[in-house]
Amino acid sequence: MYIAYHRRLIIIFLICAAAPVKAHPFIWQTIKNWWSDHTAFQKYTSKDYRRTQEILGHQQAAQEKFNDPALNYNLGVAAYRQADYAGAALHFDRAFAHAPATNPLKIRSGFNAGLSWYQQALATLGKDWESKKLDEKVLDDALKQAQESLKEYQKNLVLDGAHARTHEGKKQVEELIKKLLEKKQQQQKEKEQPQDKDKKDTKDQQDQQKQQPQDQQKNQEQKQNQSQNQDQQQKEQQPPQDQQKKQEETSQQEQEQQQKQKQQEEEKKEAGAQEEQQSPQKPPQEKTSASEENKQEAAAQKAVQTADAAEAANAMTGQEAKPESLEEKKMRALLEQLQSDEAQLQKNRMRLKAQQTPAATQGQKPW
Repeated sequence: MYIAYHRRLIIIFLICAAAPVKAHPFIWQTIKNWWSDHTAFQKYTSKDYRRTQEILGHQQAAQEKFNDPALNYNLGVAAYRQADYAGAALHFDRAFAHAPATNPLKIRSGFNAGLSWYQQALATLGKDWESKKLDEKVLDDALKQAQESLKEYQKNLVLDGAHARTHEGKKQVEELIKKLLEKKQQQQKEKEQPQDKDKKDTKDQQDQQKQQPQDQQKNQEQKQNQSQNQDQQQKEQQPPQDQQKKQEETSQQEQEQQQKQKQQEEEKKEAGAQEEQQSPQKPPQEKTSASEENKQEAAAQKAVQTADAAEAANAMTGQEAKPESLEEKKMRALLEQLQSDEAQLQKNRMRLKAQQTPAATQGQKPW
């Protein structure tokens, strides 16, 4: 609270009345100081704290009373009212340091110094500081200011351990320091967690980068295995298809060969019928021999066709000729004999025709 100087007015007038003439300059200086204090007090009561601080500061500089307890106390009050808590704490600390121990102003100055540092810590933190993230520098500055407040309260309790307001202020600032330390630890943990997460993410990315080539290699191997399996399946499926195709071609050739054989037999039958009509009748023995020759000729042709079909099938399938067995050799010899008999028979027929031609021309009738 601002200290007034009304009582000095009466004392000054009494001194002026009783003092000699040589003491008048001192008296006038005292009156001037009183007037300055009075003006500052009026400005303080009208809540013009900035003007109050200017008047008191000018008075302190003019009188060089930088360690005056009362003047520093008043300057501290004016600064506190303007929310200049750091300046107020400085003036209160000077008043506490230079005030006599028996002066009640000393205890009041100590308490106000602790309160000023406490308010400065709160001003540094700002509103709703508990529910938002703070900058590390702001948090450290507020913590230092709260610790300064605690020191001022502790010094004050050394002088007066029973001062209730000092005890309350000390408890309040201790709670603030505890909250600030918890806030700092919490923010430190939150700061370390993203770093750990970043490290983990970086490690995961590195593991993924290492795993990608391995996965690509596995995929390539799987594709190669699949392509190989498909090729193998195609190869396994291809031979049956080729074999089926060859069998179809062989059966088609056999059918064509049979058709040719039937045509040849029909042609031979027609030729034989024509020859029978043109040639004289022969004894039954000759007909029998002719029928046997026809049978032999047909058997020979059939054997030849069978051999040709087998050779064609062997040629298409790419198989090599096997060595002939005894039965095959006999069949081949029989075939050759039949071919020889067929050639001889044709010659005989030609000769017979040549012999029958003149008789026809002489008007002889066939038998």
